[in-house]
Amino acid sequence: KEISVYGAAKAFIRQLSVGMDLTHVSIPAIFLLPYSILEFVAVRTTSAFHLLLPLPKEKDPRKRLEGVLKYTLGSSKPEDLTLNHKPSNSVLGEVHKARCDHPDGSYSYVLCEQTVHHPPTSAFDIHNPTHGVRVAGNMNFGVLFHSNSVTVEVKGGLKIYLTLEDGSEEVYLLEEGIPDMYIKNVLLGTKYVSWTGQLTVKCPTTGFMAQMVYGFKDGKNSVNGIIWNVNDKVEKKPVKAEKSPGWASRWAKATVAAAKTTAKFSTGWIYDYEGEDAWLNNLKLPFEPEAVQARFGGICGSENYVYPGPLPKKDDPPNTNPEKYLLVNAREVHSEECSTYPAPEDLQENSSIAIWRSVGEALVAGDLEKADIAKTKVEEEQREIRKTREEEFVPVYFTQNSADGWDFWAVIDKTWYENDSSKLFVPK
Repeated sequence: KEISVYGAAKAFIRQLSVGMDLTHVSIPAIFLLPYSILEFVAVRTTSAFHLLLPLPKEKDPRKRLEGVLKYTLGSSKPEDLTLNHKPSNSVLGEVHKARCDHPDGSYSYVLCEQTVHHPPTSAFDIHNPTHGVRVAGNMNFGVLFHSNSVTVEVKGGLKIYLTLEDGSEEVYLLEEGIPDMYIKNVLLGTKYVSWTGQLTVKCPTTGFMAQMVYGFKDGKNSVNGIIWNVNDKVEKKPVKAEKSPGWASRWAKATVAAAKTTAKFSTGWIYDYEGEDAWLNNLKLPFEPEAVQARFGGICGSENYVYPGPLPKKDDPPNTNPEKYLLVNAREVHSEECSTYPAPEDLQENSSIAIWRSVGEALVAGDLEKADIAKTKVEEEQREIRKTREEEFVPVYFTQNSADGWDFWAVIDKTWYENDSSKLFVPK
């Protein structure tokens, strides 16, 4: 049976209203990728994971932070923005296990579990025991419809753990995880897809922080950010007291003082940058401008550079040839994503591969009617499970804590793979 893309889109759009969260809507198979969100998360977060592996041996703490930024920006590939389809929504309790086999002979073990149904939350943990690198994360996707545009909001955050050569452990906190995505002209006009919003990276041990903001202008998706250390103390120059000649001067000074205290950053600087530095006005965390050690930025999915040195002041002449060095070129980052999966006889019934196999095979074969039937069967089975479940669902591999200031699903057993039924573990 021939299926019209236009007809399917028209029928689907009739279900929608402005502001609706599409994670609550059953999407026709014609708009789906042949895998689930857990599989998508595993591939995306492991594709550039190898960029983190050298960091535990790096002596310079700022370079370690830059290495985390390299992973974050290097994970954003141009093909991410060719969003024509979406993964299937993972079902509650679904699990996905895999392994990355790296060229240096080390292995990274990947574990994902769907811990919450609404809002749909995917927890994951990637561990390379040889290098002492682990990435833990939660992904809570929200897809909002705005008549002719869609915003894909991502919440949950990442935590990157490095076991240094002295045996100590550093953690880098990324509360936003990955940037939001904005899709313009989904129905009419030329489609534009861009990363949007802000990301922050914080290392409580060293005090180093980075903050970046994403923008879209002249057809380019840019990213700009700053690096500073919260432990750096900046000496404030005393302001010479002046005799007030009258009420007008007092009113003017009071106005300026009010502006400073209500501005986004009450640092003594009034942020009203213009032109190429206007992005600085949008940074949301307070920081001392004099303490900034470097700027970084470029084009998403392409070249990004670090510009060492303090922020330029508003009255400084423009520097047409600033010192810089390459942080990462995402186009040149090769992928070392998941490459090994459990054998068919070792797959759990609730594994992503087992649950969505029939849907994925039908989509790959181009049989959309069969894919829709298989997808409906999965959804109906899950509804029946929810109806008959007598006790609240408890995830098997992850537990919730708020140790770093926000609710986070953390892996229970950090070396889960050593005696797991998936048989992915490769002993030394």
